[in-house]
Amino acid sequence: MKTKDFASQYNIDKNELESFLGASEYKAKVKYGFTGTSIDDSVDMGAVLTSFNIFKSKKSVEDARIAQKKAVENARVAQE
Repeated sequence: MKTKDFASQYNIDKNELESFLGASEYKAKVKYGFTGTSIDDSVDMGAVLTSFNIFKSKKSVEDARIAQKKAVENARVAQE
């Protein structure tokens, strides 16, 4: 399945999906070509979606932690 079709079907960002796939356990099942990126048909797309959602959740938590750390640092600098 083409990643653009998968992303469209599940309303997710294609670039984020491709980034995830390149760093995931599905990396060996991804093919890159002139017509786009595709996921091998033998892959359970439900499992990909679940793994992607877990990845997104962890990324959101990490992004929030970094933002909070920056806010604390900025507040400390503003007090100096």
